[in-house]
Amino acid sequence: MKLSKQELKQIIKEELKLVVDKAEVEEHEMYTKDDELREIGANIADLLKLTKKLRVNMTPMQVRYGHLAHMGAYIHPVESALKTFSTKYKDALDNVVLAAAKGPTK
Repeated sequence: MKLSKQELKQIIKEELKLVVDKAEVEEHEMYTKDDELREIGANIADLLKLTKKLRVNMTPMQVRYGHLAHMGAYIHPVESALKTFSTKYKDALDNVVLAAAKGPTK
């Protein structure tokens, strides 16, 4: 099966969109106990989804417009920092659960 360049671009675009759309809020035990924590988790997930979408949308623009080629250098650290932030947030929630299970400190 032979694909034209445009067909290949469309397939890649659709596959990347599927990956981006799968970013959802992960459930955590604390979310059932505190709506504000759930909202923060949802906001973090939205930021991650937005940065992924920005990266996916920016990639063809970097190729099309040479002056934008360096922009990827700025997207990746932002995405990496958000992933780290998301992981640290989940770790902190886990620590809250562990602390509550141990009971109050003396």
